[in-house]
Amino acid sequence: MLSLEEVLEARRDLWELDCLDPGLDKVAPKRLLFELCRSGEVYYLKRTFDEKIVHVHVWQVFIFVVLVSRPTQVFCVPLYNRSTTEEINFWNFPPTFELAHTSITRTSQVYYAGELVLEKDSLFGWDNHSGHYKPGTFMHRENFLPPVKHLLPVSKYKLGAGAEGAYLFEHGIKNYDPYA
Repeated sequence: MLSLEEVLEARRDLWELDCLDPGLDKVAPKRLLFELCRSGEVYYLKRTFDEKIVHVHVWQVFIFVVLVSRPTQVFCVPLYNRSTTEEINFWNFPPTFELAHTSITRTSQVYYAGELVLEKDSLFGWDNHSGHYKPGTFMHRENFLPPVKHLLPVSKYKLGAGAEGAYLFEHGIKNYDPYA
């Protein structure tokens, strides 16, 4: 366990990333906003508004952020989604849609942003792919506090692990939403 002084010193060295693309995307529906959690080697998601635990059994791409205001947590939303009837009618969501990092942050500063892939309660990999924040390739080494390093180990860092990778194409998965 780190001492308070060690935590404060680590936080002093973190670099805040500003949103480079001011264009806002749709706000993430509260049913899709999760905190990434890990117990041993098992990964799961905790929905932020009701703390419902969700296990990911089928391969799924998520976009994630580490907020300046919450530097020890990783928040994420599924990249590919299907709208509920209420969202289509009331919020004017399309039947299927993609979310972006600003869907979580509303352009606030972050310590990191990227994509991660979960499958069968495991972390397949994660990367730094973000058009809004553009973190440097190795910025995670300086900008992750120990709880985030535990959630996103450097051994799972893979360029193109998320939607930019060939995994979707190879497995024929398109716009799949296990939470619909």
